[in-house]
Amino acid sequence: MSSGSRNNAASELASLRLAQPALGPMISRGQFDRIAEHVREVAVAAELLAATDMARLEHVLSDEAMCKDFAIALNGLLHGKRSLEERFGHWLGVLAAQSMASWPMATIWPFLLHPQRYFPVFPDQLKIHADSAGLDLSAQPTWPAYVASQRLAHQLKKSRNLDSFIDLHRALSS
Repeated sequence: MSSGSRNNAASELASLRLAQPALGPMISRGQFDRIAEHVREVAVAAELLAATDMARLEHVLSDEAMCKDFAIALNGLLHGKRSLEERFGHWLGVLAAQSMASWPMATIWPFLLHPQRYFPVFPDQLKIHADSAGLDLSAQPTWPAYVASQRLAHQLKKSRNLDSFIDLHRALSS
């Protein structure tokens, strides 16, 4: 399966497993083990995380308290009422506390749920473009760098006349 087809399928799966109508009620009922299954399923289907990130994710999802914190923060990021800046900041705080604050881990979830709106940040993939734009993606994720990376992704998508961020991800991956 091509990376574009895989990302399309993973995005469809994310819309079933991580959309508000699915995630919200599971959190309300304390079904964090079920949320862990859904997160695993989406992460495996997407094949976007490196082995080290997948191992860290598995560790977090296997620990009851960490899984709960992760699930609540993920729900907040994807569906919260606060500004995206506040939600992203909280998400980064939880990821940092769980030793998972990598660019891919921080950014694939909005991309998978809303691929028309958000682009996943993979520093190696964006390096040439980021360097020429004066954007440093070598450090831990931050809100200002995330905003700048999304702006850059929008410019790249437009300049290449691509329909979606899935297409841009595929183009930059090849």
